[in-house]
Amino acid sequence: MALRANKKAYIVGLCGGSASGKSSIGVWLKERFDVFIVDCDKLGHLAYADPTSECFQAIRQHFGETVVVKDEDGVEKIDRRQLGAAVFGVARKPGEINPELEKLNSIVWPAIERLAQREVEEYLKTVDWEKCASHPPIVILDAAVLLDANWVCDEVQIFLLVSNYNCDSCRLK
Repeated sequence: MALRANKKAYIVGLCGGSASGKSSIGVWLKERFDVFIVDCDKLGHLAYADPTSECFQAIRQHFGETVVVKDEDGVEKIDRRQLGAAVFGVARKPGEINPELEKLNSIVWPAIERLAQREVEEYLKTVDWEKCASHPPIVILDAAVLLDANWVCDEVQIFLLVSNYNCDSCRLK
């Protein structure tokens, strides 16, 4: 499945590695062109925030109770540190497939896609279409995994951001 607009909007997918500048370019575009930004990283956390959600329950079922904790109000949540340990805790050779990461992605990516689709649909309900006669509204999908998750279709223009290692290292500090 790919993200689609039910009315004609110009959808731009920004993808690239950590610290490649996706969010910075999104902010720059928003300041200059009043684009709507869908932050798929934030949606990734939201996808399993609700303990009754299908995503939360699938993570619990696959990774076990050790990844579930209760917050100060007694509400269950996924402990991201424990989940990270469960996913990345086994040393692997370079290039070796991580089945736990593949499983997590198979759980979370569809949930993120549904949330992103919902955000786009809600945004498009607020658009004054008469003011968009000369140009369609622009939606930016800030999604590092856009290509890996296959959230693309003919309606989405993809921009892959690439920066050099030294630049990335400075941005991550």
